[in-house]
Amino acid sequence: MPRTFGQHYILVDGEPQPVTFEEFMAWYFSHWQEARIAYTLIGEVLVSTIFLGLGHNLRDADAAPILFETMVFGGPLDHKIYRTRTRAEALRAPGLPFLRGFLMGCEHERVCSLVQNFQA
Repeated sequence: MPRTFGQHYILVDGEPQPVTFEEFMAWYFSHWQEARIAYTLIGEVLVSTIFLGLGHNLRDADAAPILFETMVFGGPLDHKIYRTRTRAEALRAPGLPFLRGFLMGCEHERVCSLVQNFQA
């Protein structure tokens, strides 16, 4: 498997394709809206999932690239990051591994209810 850390990617029909840095920059400036995969408000907590466009797999440079990032804004998980290798993983439950762990059973009953019933 080729080294993927530091490799640039673009989305072609929703699927990552390896490209040069120049190709990535040209794509990003004309397709930046496609980089936003999901943007969800759960109570007062915002969960945002984006396409990174750059392989972020630091621990294993030869593994499949980590190309998607979900970040939580607000609440007790403010600025927590959850990264995935595929769009399907990213869309399955953006930010919920963090939110469920910290908010289920919490005192914010309305937010917990929204998280429990959330479907990506």
